[in-house]
Formats: sequence, C-alpha cells, structure tokens
Amino acid sequence: SYDAEAIVGGMIGGVGQRMLTGASKKMADEFFRNVDALLLTGPGATPGEPAPEAAVGAPQPAAGVAPGTVFTAPPGPPRTGPGFAAGVALGAAAALFGAVVGAWIAGRRR
Repeated sequence: SYDAEAIVGGMIGGVGQRMLTGASKKMADEFFRNVDALLLTGPGATPGEPAPEAAVGAPQPAAGVAPGTVFTAPPGPPRTGPGFAAGVALGAAAALFGAVVGAWIAGRRR
C-alpha cells in the first residue's frame, strides 16, 4: 500500500491540483499493476503466463548472456546547438528584460 499527498498553491495551482491528483493516481495505479504483473509472471515471461516455481523471486539472466555481464548505454547522438550555458544566459536575459519592462510600466502608472 502507499499514501501520497500533493499540495499546489496559487491561482493556477488550484486548478492544476485537480488534474495533478487524478494523473498521479492513474500513474501510481499503472505502476503497481505492472509491478504485480512482473512479480506474478517472472522475468522473461509473457504477461498472463504464470512463472515456474523456481523462477519466482530469483533473478534470471537473459538468454545467451553470461552472469555478471555489465551493460552500458550506447553513445548518444553528438550534441549540437548552443548548449546549456547559452540556454541559461538566454533565460537570464529574458527574465531581466521582463523585469525592466515591468519596472517601466509601473513607472508610467505613477
């Protein structure tokens, strides 16, 4: 069993909290259904097919793989574009621009 609570504040958060609650319950239910299915069928079995008694709870290596083999992710595609630092700089510039425009508008109202 599990218990979780999410509290979101603000005007937008009040509307989003209803959606967040429903989506999080749905995702948690799907997660636990998948865990139950894996525990009942065992690794490598097709869903709905009961696992042999010896396989329940025991880790099973994939066919043709030596025990203790370590797998690493294949290299991803080469990175292109400006990169993380440029994104941070652009975000900071946009925030500063927004602050300057907000201050200018507030000054005009006085």
